[in-house]
Amino acid sequence: MKSIAAIDRSPDKRYVAVALSNGMLRFYQYPTTTILAAYKEAYGCSVSARNVSFVGDLLISDGSNDGAIYQWKLS
Repeated sequence: MKSIAAIDRSPDKRYVAVALSNGMLRFYQYPTTTILAAYKEAYGCSVSARNVSFVGDLLISDGSNDGAIYQWKLS
């Protein structure tokens, strides 16, 4: 089952990143005007994600089981 582990909004307030407990990351445009907003999904963390944070135009996430830190370039 997927649950939200972390969420952050980009500094320019255009995107929201959601880290799910199964290791998936979802990227939403912000704001949205619909309940079922479209999103892009990426897999980066081993089994689960613990944190997600925007730093400038980068997104940083970590995997709770493997100790890895991931850097994503949004373009």
